[in-house]
Amino acid sequence: MNSLRHIRTTVYRLKRNYGTRIVLVKSSQSEYNLETGAVTPDEAKYTIERAVVMPMSAVRKYNYGLTYIAVNKNFAYGANYERMTRLCLIDRADFADLEAISLNDYVEFRGMRWTVKDASIPEHDQHALLTIQTIDGRTVE
Repeated sequence: MNSLRHIRTTVYRLKRNYGTRIVLVKSSQSEYNLETGAVTPDEAKYTIERAVVMPMSAVRKYNYGLTYIAVNKNFAYGANYERMTRLCLIDRADFADLEAISLNDYVEFRGMRWTVKDASIPEHDQHALLTIQTIDGRTVE
């Protein structure tokens, strides 16, 4: 019981000192119009005033195009892109339905869209730890 109180106190201090505003966008079933072919996504936005967002780590990656794999082609193209990852801590007091967070959801933070790559709830069931990721990429000239 004492350790649970220590965890609550630590999360509370993190929220007070480093808490920032994020928007959690939950995606559910999309509606398809068979006559026009239009897809209307059904999204619900939840504003979380004090989520703890950890510093970003960025890794530069390079992927080859299919022409590099094929032997008979003359030109090989690829792409550089930067994969940026953050950890985000959401307290149950800020968002009560932590179990509903899925990998289909995304987070809007500082004008960027971050995809949820991992969502875990520790066994004390007081907060959720999300791994969110975005890609900033450019093609190689």
